[in-house]
Amino acid sequence: DYSKAIEIDPNDSNAFERRGSAKGSLGDYKGAIGDLLKAVEIDPNKSTSYFYLGLAKYHLRDNKGACEDWKKAADLGYEEAAELLKEHCE
Repeated sequence: DYSKAIEIDPNDSNAFERRGSAKGSLGDYKGAIGDLLKAVEIDPNKSTSYFYLGLAKYHLRDNKGACEDWKKAADLGYEEAAELLKEHCE
């Protein structure tokens, strides 16, 4: 469904975020990163996209990248990202 939504509106950051999150839930972390990078390209102030991007990078053992994304999400007000920063990055 998210792919269809993206086909209809290729500038829908929510659809890219949701599809990326779904890919991450299925273990397709590289695919998730591609969609989530597109989501933040469309809307660079969307904290949840940075949060999910950090999760995907963390699962691929890119701790530095994960921490950078969680920091951005936390700076944008996403509290759960701040918790992951404390737990994994400091």
